[in-house]
Amino acid sequence: MDGRPSIADTAPIDYVVWLTEFFTIEDLFNLQLVSEDSDADFDGRSNRFEYLADLNPNSIEGQLSYQYCPWGGSEN
Repeated sequence: MDGRPSIADTAPIDYVVWLTEFFTIEDLFNLQLVSEDSDADFDGRSNRFEYLADLNPNSIEGQLSYQYCPWGGSEN
């Protein structure tokens, strides 16, 4: 855009495409905000984690749910 480095210079293209869903074009030039190790919403999860979990990196409301299933199944 104006010669400044952006996330597109270093990150995989699918990550950059995901970022465009949640960040403005100007944000993409703020590497402290959009790098894979950054935590844009300060929820303790890196952008990389939120990308892999398909969460919103700008919202602490996004929850990753899981269910514990023991290997042996249930005992009756």
